[in-house]
Amino acid sequence: MSTDNQGVKNIYLSRLKAFIHDDKRLVREYQQAEGEFPHFPSIYEQWEAMFEDWFIFDRKLEGLDRTPLQYFIDLHRDMPIAERRIYELFKQNVYGVFEVRAVKIGKELIAKNLASQKEYLVRERTGTKQLRKGQCIFGRVLSFEDHYILSGAGYAYSEEVLYGIRLFYKKMRDQKRNMALNQRDMADIFSNISVRKNPDQMDMEVLEQEIREKLEEAGLSDTTFVEMIDGFKKSDEPFEVIARVMKKAVFPSEEGCQYLLELMHALWNKMPHESMGGLSPEERRKSFIRGPQERALLSEMTGFLHDMVKPDRYRDMKKLDMAIAKAQQKWLDTKTPELDGKSPREVILEERQRLGNEDTDILIRVSARQFHITTRREKEAEELFGAALSLTKQDRYKEALDKYQQYTEICDRNHVVWGNMGVANIMLGNKKEALRCLHRALALKPDYKIAKNNLRLLEHTSVKDLKKYRHEQKMEWIE
Repeated sequence: MSTDNQGVKNIYLSRLKAFIHDDKRLVREYQQAEGEFPHFPSIYEQWEAMFEDWFIFDRKLEGLDRTPLQYFIDLHRDMPIAERRIYELFKQNVYGVFEVRAVKIGKELIAKNLASQKEYLVRERTGTKQLRKGQCIFGRVLSFEDHYILSGAGYAYSEEVLYGIRLFYKKMRDQKRNMALNQRDMADIFSNISVRKNPDQMDMEVLEQEIREKLEEAGLSDTTFVEMIDGFKKSDEPFEVIARVMKKAVFPSEEGCQYLLELMHALWNKMPHESMGGLSPEERRKSFIRGPQERALLSEMTGFLHDMVKPDRYRDMKKLDMAIAKAQQKWLDTKTPELDGKSPREVILEERQRLGNEDTDILIRVSARQFHITTRREKEAEELFGAALSLTKQDRYKEALDKYQQYTEICDRNHVVWGNMGVANIMLGNKKEALRCLHRALALKPDYKIAKNNLRLLEHTSVKDLKKYRHEQKMEWIE
């Protein structure tokens, strides 16, 4: 059977979408699912197309454990065999990021899935008129006969982002992370891009207002903002000033912390500095042109440096800076298949030449020094831990256990907490539960000596003897 792929989208997909919007059960679920899918404030039609695509192919219907596509097939068992075969093939779909490897205008393209590295022959008439080799498509391909077609909810990005996306997937492979991104993952990415403002593109007035609001959210007064501004004016490096702010802040979330960091760095870049002759770093760099490939690559390099160079291994900051510079050089000069056999340095310099930028200095100033960061949940956990210790000292072990349990609901990977829970259970005569807690502490930290000692004692102790140990206080714990 041979069917025009454009006709497939116009006829078969349209029929499937019409069924979903006409079926009362599906209409209710469609409306309910809108609240499950992340919104992003760009063109509504783009969001609607992404949501509809996700709903049809990925979302399981409540109580049926099948997608609307499968539900449609099941309800139309009497459809012609050839038509049913098309819908069955639609179940063999792949969603992800695809690199356009080749294009025949008005006919087809070769799309390479950057997660699996598999290539797909995609028949597409209209879409190929706007596509070029090297572009990236965020979308879904549907199996059809001996080729694939696009579902119609894909978005193409210029070839300038290709190298950055390739390196992103390489990093995911190296870290053995799950490479499959579904439609909802992509919408989350779009949502973050759309909602978050770019600090570098804000003017000073907007930047200052954003920072004041974020500082207030972190529990800091306007005095902190004034002190920060004064510190920035006198500093040729923002780390120490930002570190003082971060030490006092308690953030609603880690994401809020990261955004505030970006805002403060952007403000420092726009402010005039005494050490720079009254100019801002941004003004000094006005003649320096960076293209999209360079920005993407340098972003990847920053991630590489933070993975490779561990600040806690260096007490001498000069040695830390030297290690960062050495790692930068290595990364810049390493040729990689993701860059078509070129090194990042070669790619960046080629782009600069195209943009008329003759500067050959690529090294950037990267700080691997770590900030002290506290979130509200972490603050709450600290308070629970302190309360539990206080109750333990008062021999109020049952109440202490309750506090420790609340702590584990926030963070269950603190070996000290589990060790102390083991001790509290011992004091209450709960041997079985004490064993569980001590084993959990050692699973998190196998060389945790206090838990080892308590476990050794407990394993050779009867429930009857626990009363004796409670009075003799032979168990160890952390204050």
